[in-house]
Amino acid sequence: MKKISREFLFLICYFFALSPIAHAQEPIEFQKADSLTLALYNEARWHDLIVEGTKAIDAGIDHYYMQMRVGIAFYESENYRKAIQYFEAARQVNPLSKTVIEYLYYSYTLSGRDNDAGRIAYALSEEQKNKIGINLKNPVELVYMETGPGIGLNDDLKNYWADRMENSDSIYSKTYLYNQLYYTHVGMKFRLHSSITTYQGYNNVRAGFSEKVNSMGTEWPDYKGNISQHEYYGNLAIAIPSGISVTAAWHLLWVDFQNQIDFYDSTMYVLSADTIKTVEEEALFSLAARKDFGLFAIQGMASFGDFVRTKTSQAGLLFYIFPLGNLDLYSETGIFSIWNQRDRSDFIFHQMVGVKLLPVLWLEAEATIGNLKDYNERMSFTVYNTADKINYKIEGNIIYDISNRLEFSLRGRYMERNTNYWYNTDLSTTEELEKTFGYITLIGGLKWKF
Repeated sequence: MKKISREFLFLICYFFALSPIAHAQEPIEFQKADSLTLALYNEARWHDLIVEGTKAIDAGIDHYYMQMRVGIAFYESENYRKAIQYFEAARQVNPLSKTVIEYLYYSYTLSGRDNDAGRIAYALSEEQKNKIGINLKNPVELVYMETGPGIGLNDDLKNYWADRMENSDSIYSKTYLYNQLYYTHVGMKFRLHSSITTYQGYNNVRAGFSEKVNSMGTEWPDYKGNISQHEYYGNLAIAIPSGISVTAAWHLLWVDFQNQIDFYDSTMYVLSADTIKTVEEEALFSLAARKDFGLFAIQGMASFGDFVRTKTSQAGLLFYIFPLGNLDLYSETGIFSIWNQRDRSDFIFHQMVGVKLLPVLWLEAEATIGNLKDYNERMSFTVYNTADKINYKIEGNIIYDISNRLEFSLRGRYMERNTNYWYNTDLSTTEELEKTFGYITLIGGLKWKF
């Protein structure tokens, strides 16, 4: 019993003897980490500061200046997305610091988080706003315009038609060939509130087509028609702290064209034709939510389109990766499901990679594979409401910063589309044949930032 008591007393004495030493180690370790990171900061040794600073923060040596030093180290290393994490933590400790707010503004801007940059710009001082060149009294954030032609690569279809007419035994056949297209868009982005923006735009598409008909071995003169499509696009985006943004979008379309309708007159035993003017109204609505975290972002979206031919729904996920923490290299990967009430159920895969070639020049390459008929992308900005089925598309996009406020872009797009041939071997049998052809569009854009 005495032996146990002595051992117990010894343990108690040992514990109290060590206790002051343990408490004394905290300020010693704090002072060491603080002095080391401050020295590394003053010497601009950013890599070493990131290593030692993150180690100290993980060990619980966490305060405003430690977060700022690590954030600035990531910022100076051009890893803006990692810098955001530490600047946001520093701002939680000192929400009135104009220095951390300015660093956050630049980090958001340089990492592509424009909605968050616009949100935090309201917390900058007047002096900082003047230095950066921000005028929050002007509700217009940017003006955007893009325009360009589209050309159908349908020479093979014309040759096929001519060969088929020469060797066919059908009593009636018909097809459409789509010719040149011209597209124009103008729009403006407004900031309604520190966290709310809206984009409003108008599109116009003009496309020509030829209807080719052969009846009883006699080819009719081509009927050449034009399609005029007027579009109104708008969205409303809300930026929520913690890297969350929600966007609702709407896209309304009015299609106006005159078409030749041919029919068989059973009393006269001849094929007759008439022209009719058609106006169609279509609408698309979508909702998307995005979360940015570190070097990644994820976005979910869903849309509903009320098209003339069918009502189409679409849902999907987009994954974004910024491996360097900036816009020098980035990728966008998407998987979508699209369906309608006519038993359509398709999956679409999308992949885009962007790379910074020069300080003011970027190149983006992308491919989208699947049945793209009535598919929409870019927050429903682009809608493929074509009469033809689209099998896939590939694109290349060049972005050039002319100045801090003016950006030029040039986008080339190739699509593989299908066209249909209808033919009758007798009066009661109609058959349909699909042929593919290429379609190219070239779109140049200018963006003015205010």
